[in-house]
Amino acid sequence: MEYSGFLRTFIVMSTLATASVTDIMHHKVYNRLLLTAAVCISMLHVLYRPVPQAVPLGFCCAFLAVLVLLHTRRMIGGADIKLYLLTTFAWPDERGLRIICCSLAAAAVFSAWKLFRGGLWKKRLKAMRAYMERVRAGGDRAYFDPERDGTEAMIPMAVFILLGTGIAAL
Repeated sequence: MEYSGFLRTFIVMSTLATASVTDIMHHKVYNRLLLTAAVCISMLHVLYRPVPQAVPLGFCCAFLAVLVLLHTRRMIGGADIKLYLLTTFAWPDERGLRIICCSLAAAAVFSAWKLFRGGLWKKRLKAMRAYMERVRAGGDRAYFDPERDGTEAMIPMAVFILLGTGIAAL
């Protein structure tokens, strides 16, 4: 691995590891952590020539639009979007796509396990029904509210983005 590739990997992996800890402990990822990592990655792009752009811009825009839509419905946190943007900014090639796919697949498997292991699926099904009724009535469009729905359905997505980044490195 070249020097800039090692530094990029070190910066992103250490940022994701720190974000995972704060996501698990506080359900929060701090913006100053993400901003520091983005500045470091930007400096690497300038100093060591940018990584060739291989991911189509249309795909990136569509993926960002889906993430923003999920965020407006409170189905995904803003920090999760920023972490995905950071990893795809660090690797704007097929590795970035592998990171996205691997992290979403790992999160889906964990979510399914969490959903079915303790009967949480019944509660989430009721919440989905209540959400559909609220939308039909023209009310609140937020799917998830931790005060209303509790936090047992929340997952620390930073952990799965870290896991996806590790798997994509193989």
